[in-house]
Amino acid sequence: MHTASEIPSWDDTSRSGLFKWWQDMAKSGLIHHPDDDPATIVYVKNNDRFFDSKACDKLREIYSRMENTHGTLTYTAGAKAMRDILAASKTSP
Repeated sequence: MHTASEIPSWDDTSRSGLFKWWQDMAKSGLIHHPDDDPATIVYVKNNDRFFDSKACDKLREIYSRMENTHGTLTYTAGAKAMRDILAASKTSP
C-alpha cells in the first residue's frame, strides 16, 4: 500500500509544475485518473487498497487545488504523462 510520503507535493502550481507533477506520478507508477477516488483503487490480483487513507487525503487535496487552479488542463497533463510513460515502456528493452 502506498503512503502519503510517496505522493509528490504539488508546490509549483504553475502550468509547467502541473505537468511535472503528473510526470513524477507516472514515473513512480502511481498515476491514475483524477476522477477516480483514490480510496477505490485496488490491486487487481488481490483487491488490496493501492493507497492508504493519508495518501488518499493528500491526493484529494492536490486534485482539488489543481482543478481550482487549472481546470481541465489537469486532465490534459495527466493524459500526457500516461502516454509518455507508456511510450517509454515500449522502447525500453
